[in-house]
Amino acid sequence: PLLGELLTRPSRFGLRMLWKLAFHDRSFVTDEWVEAKYALARMPGAQSFFLRSLRSFVGFTGFSAEQVAALQAALPTIGAPALVIWGEQDNLLPVKHAQILKRLLPKVRVELFDSCGHAPQVEAAARFNHLSLVFFAQADASSASTG
Repeated sequence: PLLGELLTRPSRFGLRMLWKLAFHDRSFVTDEWVEAKYALARMPGAQSFFLRSLRSFVGFTGFSAEQVAALQAALPTIGAPALVIWGEQDNLLPVKHAQILKRLLPKVRVELFDSCGHAPQVEAAARFNHLSLVFFAQADASSASTG
């Protein structure tokens, strides 16, 4: 209590540092980007939501082993197709997490983006959008043929 509230209090400086860590190509971290993220972070309830989410999975020593184990146990039961797109230079959630998903999800397609960090939907938007559209079109066609 209180430490989390202090550390997650929105600040332009903190958001700039976070996004510089998140992006492989730091040129995406413009003043406009920081202002947009700052406006979102200051919305009513945003900080408490972020803090509750963080506290449900992360403690002082990192991710909660119990929460991770429960999540990993549930993944093999998911029968729906999944598309996982991950930046190979993700400093927030390293690419090894994508490999875990590849191992545990039965119907998964993993796409790794080189020269990309935590936000491939921004850093490689055209490729991200193309893969997503193809994936959803295939899923739609598959459900239409079985429905």
